[in-house]
Amino acid sequence: MSLPSRDELPILLDVIVPGQIPMPATAVAASETAAARTDTEWSSLEHELREAVLKNIQGRIDGVLEQQLHESLTQAAEQAFASLAAELKGHVRDTVREVVTRAVTQELARLRANREGRLGFAVAFQGVFVEGLEVAVIVVTFGAASASALATAHSDSASGSA
Repeated sequence: MSLPSRDELPILLDVIVPGQIPMPATAVAASETAAARTDTEWSSLEHELREAVLKNIQGRIDGVLEQQLHESLTQAAEQAFASLAAELKGHVRDTVREVVTRAVTQELARLRANREGRLGFAVAFQGVFVEGLEVAVIVVTFGAASASALATAHSDSASGSA
């Protein structure tokens, strides 16, 4: 498509009367071509233009949408992880406190009932205390493994979408 020559274009000093605007030769040819098109050609042109515009827009929308989703999901995952970690710490702390309290109470009750001496108390207390400590270690280990798995899943999803 060639550009109209300078003589075909009006300049600011020209007075243009409405309805008498000079049309460049390319515009005349384009209007004649437009008048000669059939409904099928117009429909085809409409389809081609629509697809081209949608393809251009969709590429931009996908990039913006992916970035916004990534930011939103990262923030939500970090908040969920922080909340879960705090809740897990509270549960572990409560469980350890409960186990130790129960172990001490049981051992003192056995000591009062048996009154066999300090050696018996020490041995019994040690056994129950070790058992309670073992339960606490298991709870902490499972809690840490869950938190570690969640952190790994979070970092994998963040690096996979980047």
